[in-house]
Amino acid sequence: MGISSLATKYQYESFGTKWSGTRNASAITTVVVHHQAGTNFDNMPGVWRNVEASAHYGIGQDGTIRAYIDELKIAWHAGPANSYAIGIECTNTSLAPNWQVAEKTIDSLVRLIQDIEKRLGRKVQIIGHSDVMATNCPGPFLYPRLGEIRNRVAGNGSTSTPTPVPNPSPNLKSNDTIAQEVIAGKWGNGQDRERRLSEAGYNPTTIQTLVNQKLGASTPKPTPTPQPTLKPIGTIAQEVIDGKWGNGADREKRLRAAGYNPSTVQAEVNRRLGAGSAPNPAGKTVDQLAREVIRGEWGNEPQRSQRLRAAGHDAAAVQRRVNQLL
Repeated sequence: MGISSLATKYQYESFGTKWSGTRNASAITTVVVHHQAGTNFDNMPGVWRNVEASAHYGIGQDGTIRAYIDELKIAWHAGPANSYAIGIECTNTSLAPNWQVAEKTIDSLVRLIQDIEKRLGRKVQIIGHSDVMATNCPGPFLYPRLGEIRNRVAGNGSTSTPTPVPNPSPNLKSNDTIAQEVIAGKWGNGQDRERRLSEAGYNPTTIQTLVNQKLGASTPKPTPTPQPTLKPIGTIAQEVIDGKWGNGADREKRLRAAGYNPSTVQAEVNRRLGAGSAPNPAGKTVDQLAREVIRGEWGNEPQRSQRLRAAGHDAAAVQRRVNQLL
């Protein structure tokens, strides 16, 4: 892995460290498709100067592919999917409300994903940003074409077949029909069903919701990732003073991994050691908190909101700003 040979390495480290940690190629299972929400391809990484976001690749209106971050680094582009996904940004040819994307851009997107699969030696799941987060990305033009893109990546279809909007896949059956077929057992079960639905151009989550409605079942909620039982900040601060959490960057890394905010802990340490009064954690702006959430410093829901509220913050306002940044 690393960087696709199809791409030009573009201002690779010129816009700060917009990634968090590394991973093995075996961890990569998914490609998340984004739209740039802009028409200036050259300005794409410039937007990341002041936003806690990034992507592995960008594709211009003429099909040019640029690599921004090594595939084995974890970019900040799709929240909970960051650790296992490669993010690809597609430049738009028009702005709201259509957010259209050029056919050359889609052609290069297909070629790039095919190359990723070839180097991985296996198929990847192809999804839109809105499949994992509450956002309009990748837009009303590109998102409906993901079924076509999946088929083309798999080798079904020509290199450039424009698809009408808003009905980009006229050969697909209605979601209602597919839900009935799922109930009848025609699409298998579990992950095999999800894979087959995705490859056929359907959204497995949408189909499952319809199945649940028809069977009178509620939509299943994903099981939240268990969060560690957190000790009081005062206890952790005393452990830091006692030397149990190491020093410097290693201490911050260990505290964050255990679910604590290193800045809050350090403030309490300073207070106990008489190194100045502790800053008021509630004094952070909503924008600062949203960027911390994107970086994963506050964990996942529902514990994230609980922790924000416990620290004196407006969890709903922070989430709204997260949605705006993404």
